[in-house]
Amino acid sequence: MTSPVSERATPRRSGPHPAIGARTPSQGVSVISAPTAPTRPEGWLLAGPVGLAAIATTWLAINADRLDPTHILVGFAPVVIQFAAVLMALHTTSSQFLDVGTRRCWAFAAASQGMLIVAAVLSFFAWRNDDPATAGRILTLGAIASQPLLFTGLLQLASAPRSALDRTKFAFDVATIAGGGLLVIWYDLRRPLIDGVFMHPVDLVTAHAAAIGDLILLLTASILWRRTTSQSRSNVLVVLALGLLVYFIADIVAVVKLHQSGQRPLWLLAAAPAAACLVAGAAWLQRTTSGSLSQRPWPCCRGRSPASV
Repeated sequence: MTSPVSERATPRRSGPHPAIGARTPSQGVSVISAPTAPTRPEGWLLAGPVGLAAIATTWLAINADRLDPTHILVGFAPVVIQFAAVLMALHTTSSQFLDVGTRRCWAFAAASQGMLIVAAVLSFFAWRNDDPATAGRILTLGAIASQPLLFTGLLQLASAPRSALDRTKFAFDVATIAGGGLLVIWYDLRRPLIDGVFMHPVDLVTAHAAAIGDLILLLTASILWRRTTSQSRSNVLVVLALGLLVYFIADIVAVVKLHQSGQRPLWLLAAAPAAACLVAGAAWLQRTTSGSLSQRPWPCCRGRSPASV
């Protein structure tokens, strides 16, 4: 017999009712705390790296001609900011209110910054052993080794290409940049013979490879930015892309200076704390603004919306 409408149970999906503190699906759905507005301590978490990065970047850039790379302050000033970026990324990774892909992204970002720290420490000891050529190579190789980690992390985000067509387009874009970079390397390997500047081929190839990797990361960040509808997450990608842009400019300058003098200028050390500060800022924004539900305006999409994040 059909019960009266007033006595019918409220329609719901199949399965048990949600229960607070549940651990298995049969017991219900566990409650996840919602993101909250940034507190004063979290504000200081960002203010600290920003202030230190501003001091370190200015000091390294202004006093580049008088710096002693074997001095501990010169060698470890960028490392302090990079370590802060690692801590900030790990802090974001521990945020349970973020989706799994975002937490994985920042775990890879922390590993990427950690690789740069290892390279900076090894480079400092190479300077101590009076081997500037090896010190420069270690820094460049560390940058190259860190790039696949960050690239993998970016592809963990929800706005990354998922369909076969999107992945094919993305692969062609990456292949285009890599192919063009290889042609530039092939051309530049013959320039020192013409310009009369002696340069080890390994230094030139690795410097170009680092710049190519930065450009691929910038391409990836721009594609994810275009596919993101959330305003807060698009802001995170913009700040992260600014950090990648700093790395890219520094690597391009290194290539130019290698052609002119065969050496990297010391003032390029100022790029490391500036870029690491931007990475830390992006991680901070990811954690503190994830509760914002504002959507981006898309007047240029002509009715087509990018993938939601």
